[in-house]
Amino acid sequence: MIKQKVISMLLIGLGSFLEVWYYFARFAGDGINPIISLIQGIALTSLLMGLFILRNRRLVWLLIIPLAAYSIFNTAAGQRQSLVMKSESQVIGINNQKIEDLENSIDRKMNRYDDVQKMVNNTVTDLETRWEWVNSTTKYEEEMNKIDSEVEAMRKSIAILRTPKLENSEIGQLYQFYSRLIGISAEWLQFWLQVVFSFFIAIMAPTGIVLYPAPQKRKRTRIIDWKSYIEKWVQYNWIGKRTGKSDHILSKKVFMEYARSRDDRFNDIIYRSILKAAINTKSVDKGMKICYDEQEAIEKIYKEMNNGRKNRTDQS
Repeated sequence: MIKQKVISMLLIGLGSFLEVWYYFARFAGDGINPIISLIQGIALTSLLMGLFILRNRRLVWLLIIPLAAYSIFNTAAGQRQSLVMKSESQVIGINNQKIEDLENSIDRKMNRYDDVQKMVNNTVTDLETRWEWVNSTTKYEEEMNKIDSEVEAMRKSIAILRTPKLENSEIGQLYQFYSRLIGISAEWLQFWLQVVFSFFIAIMAPTGIVLYPAPQKRKRTRIIDWKSYIEKWVQYNWIGKRTGKSDHILSKKVFMEYARSRDDRFNDIIYRSILKAAINTKSVDKGMKICYDEQEAIEKIYKEMNNGRKNRTDQS
């Protein structure tokens, strides 16, 4: 019982936490205020749990099923959002260094470009001189054109690096590895892993609710009117003594048949309990012979059984 309660509480607590967490990631990723995102996650999770508690009402399932599907979709989207943010932070950290290196290279090349430009401008001052130096300046112009193309290529690389890609991160490379291993695209692999995990998250709290043990109803203790049963037991068993036909009590079979004929509900437990008390008080000996008159026997048996009940109560 205790283990069942612990597992139930763990499923409810952890399932609710995970669902709220990924709801939060999903809604916060849309730019919603973090506090509002948290409230939305708690509210939706609580709603699903509340509806599941009312699952015995058939119409409630019309709300449970779409809400559970919505939960699975959003928690999967929340996982995707967390994955993207984590991978972007990894890629950005790597790319920032690359971007810095490229920008330094651009600065160096532009400085060289300016130096070459000054050399050409200082050397060629008019059309006549330009014609004379055309062969000499051609190599400088080629170098400048080369620098232009290299700088342009670097700027394009920087633009690409400023847009981080999931596959460039460590997480992305791990998905790429498993993608090649099982033969499906990394995107679909991510999708199905996230959806399956979201499904398990969605059923954690409801499973915990089902597992939580229902409070056990206390069994009502049947109150037996022992005095009445004792009086009838002695009355029926002393018939032989009263009539002078026998000084022994009736056999159990005869006693039960006679009691049934009188509509008295004696059962085996009641019969044996009174017989045991009668033997203990020596109202009846072990040979079932009657030792006392009826009234004395009734008082002795009742007192014995009453003391026995008190002793059991004190011990408990």
